[in-house]
This record gives sequence, C-alpha cells and structure tokens, in this order.
Amino acid sequence: MTPKERFRAWLETQTMPRRLTRERGLIVDEVFANHEPFEIELLVERLSQPKDGHRVSRSTIYRVMSELVKAGIVQGPRSGDGEFYDHGE
Repeated sequence: MTPKERFRAWLETQTMPRRLTRERGLIVDEVFANHEPFEIELLVERLSQPKDGHRVSRSTIYRVMSELVKAGIVQGPRSGDGEFYDHGE
C-alpha cells in the first residue's frame, strides 16, 4: 500500500472522517519524493510556492504533518536545529 493509500485509509477511520484533499495529497507526495530525513521548514518553503497552480499554507502543512505522525506514516518531529521528520516505513 502506498503512503497516500495508507493515509487515506487512516483518515477514514477517524472519529470525524476526513478525505484525502488535494493539499494533503501534495504534502504526502512531497514528503515521499525523497527518502531522507527532512526539515519541515524546507517542506513549507517548497509547498508555499504555487505548484500546478496550487499552494499549501504553512498551517495546513503543520496540521497534516501532525496527522501523518499520528497515522504512523512519518516519524517526528526530532528536535535539533529545526523540526526534522523521517519516514515511518
């Protein structure tokens, strides 16, 4: 199962089921485009620029990252010089 499929399945099991929106999908795609640990601010920088006519707000990125951690799809944040996350797989 792909990370996007796992996230969709997790979203559907929540008390208030949510769907995999375009923004959530863009975030998952960007997170898994590279398999290295990453700093959330770099993710914010990349996604806040319009991509295919769509941009993702900082608050949405932080909220979705929290959901991805709760779903066990990513691990983090690790403290240090910034907020680093890693893939949960």
